[in-house]
Amino acid sequence: MFFKAKDWVTAGNAVCGLASIVCAIERLPYWASVLICVGWLFDTMDGVVARLTKTYNQFGGEFDNLCDHLTYGLAPGFVIYCVYREWFQVQLELPLFTAQLLASAAGFVLPLTGTIRGARLAVKPIKVPGFWIGLPRPVTAFIMVSGLNASFFGLWPTLTGSLLLGLIVVMGAMNLGGVPFLSHHGHVWPRYVNWILVIVVVTIALTALLGPLAHLVYRPLIPQETFFDVFFFWLFGYLLFQWHGVPAADWQRAREAVAVWRALPEP
Repeated sequence: MFFKAKDWVTAGNAVCGLASIVCAIERLPYWASVLICVGWLFDTMDGVVARLTKTYNQFGGEFDNLCDHLTYGLAPGFVIYCVYREWFQVQLELPLFTAQLLASAAGFVLPLTGTIRGARLAVKPIKVPGFWIGLPRPVTAFIMVSGLNASFFGLWPTLTGSLLLGLIVVMGAMNLGGVPFLSHHGHVWPRYVNWILVIVVVTIALTALLGPLAHLVYRPLIPQETFFDVFFFWLFGYLLFQWHGVPAADWQRAREAVAVWRALPEP
């Protein structure tokens, strides 16, 4: 059968993306955002299962890419629309139709730029060990859904809502850009970054356990927004400091690869 064990795990990613969209439609943006994060767990585990079962194939790679686009490209757009339709009505006191129109425009940015990015890299691929070229879809998705659900969004909704609208546009542009971003594939970061990553994983896991997961059994030990506070903090730190400590030769290698890639004719 062409559908292997790893593909069932990958399908879990797609189910989370679809469930996220349903939650957004039902005006549950928090749980829609949590499901996008759960989808990432399936996305991570399918590679582990593939290595354990030694079942790599072309179908699995294409299936994984399409499921990623659903969870990180399309679902965040629904979350953005869900949040901003209410924001435009409540904070800016706009009529419903105007709020729907503006929220749609905001929600379309990441799905549209993510789709363009995927199509362009499919016909004009570039791979640089240690780097992503252009900000990858999962990072844009996580930054936006964590920002929209963080506690500071509720404290200063008019200010933070306006700033995050600008960030949506920036994320879309970075999606399409050719700037190298540090990747875990063939990583080139300094050794101390490994310890930072341990702290990142532990703090995110703990806040997820004590917040959203505990909330499911009506025993939350911390505010459920804390999970997204921590997530946003680490993600924004990645954007600001990911260049720090990486050898200059590696950055130069990535920039040269991008220059060659840009010079190639568009197919």
